[in-house]
Formats: sequence, C-alpha cells, structure tokens
Amino acid sequence: MGNFPEWFRYRQTDDPFITFSSVHLWTIFLFFLGLTLLFCSRHWLKKERINTTIRYLFVFFLIFGELYWYIWKAPQAKLNLASDLPLQLCSISGFIAIYVFLTRQRKPFDFLYYIGIAGGTFAILTPELPHNFPHFHYIGFMLSHITIVYACFFLLWVDDWIPSSKSIIRTFFYLNSIALFVGLINWGTGGNYMYLARKPHYPTLYDYLGPHPWYILSLEIVVLFVCLIMYLPFKRNRLHNSKEKLMSR
Repeated sequence: MGNFPEWFRYRQTDDPFITFSSVHLWTIFLFFLGLTLLFCSRHWLKKERINTTIRYLFVFFLIFGELYWYIWKAPQAKLNLASDLPLQLCSISGFIAIYVFLTRQRKPFDFLYYIGIAGGTFAILTPELPHNFPHFHYIGFMLSHITIVYACFFLLWVDDWIPSSKSIIRTFFYLNSIALFVGLINWGTGGNYMYLARKPHYPTLYDYLGPHPWYILSLEIVVLFVCLIMYLPFKRNRLHNSKEKLMSR
C-alpha cells in the first residue's frame, strides 16, 4: 500500500474534503457551466453522427463511473458485501442510463429523469466524500454523478424525451420496490446502501429530516415534492396543448 501515490491512496489524506470549500464551489460552477453548454449545443447534438458518438461517450463514462471505485479500492483494501455492492441509488441510475443509451428503450426514462437528475445533483451538492481534489476518489465520484445528470438532460434536451403522464407514480413504485430489496440486502450484510440503515457520516440533507428511521419517511415526502416540481413544466405544456386542440376543433 505504501507504493501508491498520495492522490490514489485508500486511506483518508491530510487534505479532507470540505463541503462548499473553494474546490467544491469550483466543481459546482463547472457542473452548471457544462449543463449550460449542453443546453446551448442541443440542436447541434441532434445530428445523427454526432448524436451517436456522444451517446457512446456517455456509455463509456457511465461504465467508468461504476468501475472507478473497484479500480481504486481493490488493489489497496479488501472488498466486502457491506460497502462495495453497486446498490446506491446513483449506481442504480447509472446502470439504467447505460441500458437506455444502448437499447434506446424509453420506458426507464421516467425513473431516470427524476432519480438521476435529483439524486445526482444532490450528491454533487452535498457529497459523502472524505477525499479532496485532486484525489482519484474525488474525481471519480464527481465525474460519475455529473455524467448521470448530463445523460438525463441529453435525453431530455437533445433526444426530446419527456416523462410520461404517469411518471411520478411509476417512479415511486420502482423507488420503493428498490428500497425494499436494498433494505433486505442491508439487513443481510450490515450495509447502509441508499442510507436506509443510518444517515451519511458527512453533512447532507438527511441531517434535517429527523432521526432514523423517520428520516426515510421525510425523504419520501421530499422526493414526492421534488418530482412534482420537476414534472410541472411538462404538465403545463400538456394542458396548453390540450387547450389548443379544443380551440382548433
């Protein structure tokens, strides 16, 4: 383990991550700058050859986002079932995004739109992250979550996919089904996937949602509220289109 450089070592470094430090704020700024560039380039990215190339680049970075943890940890520490299964919500969103980009199946987009964007952005703004930039863990963590969010917006802005009218109901059904399965895994392994067993060690939104297990119920309410806000533009657009159809008759 002593042969690994400081920026790659598994142990916590002498330069720990601090939420909303200058490094973190620069990361957030670059994240939103990238979103702005993606939106401004949406028409250019619709070109078939460019669109195909970008979609495979997304697949590459999404796969890296799932593998970086094992590339980093496996040579330096023992992997275990309690912490190293890809069962955090953003990992699940990453796998769904890979599937969507490779198969072009639209149905999973309902879940991906809400959970991928909200969960990924939440992780970027308040990450559970001990290592600071330029540590490999910091770069891998941020890159993986940023890629998930960008992938969702690419499907929304470039491919013109929108959530269905039943998307919130479907998202809540899938989310709670996944939580039930992951809860069983936590019970069997002693893990804390999806933070169902206890709160994160670092400051996050969970700190304002009450003690365990009540913060899970509070989080359900927060997720519902966020989903409603995220669906509002499409609801208004559907109502507008319906009115136009009635007036044209």
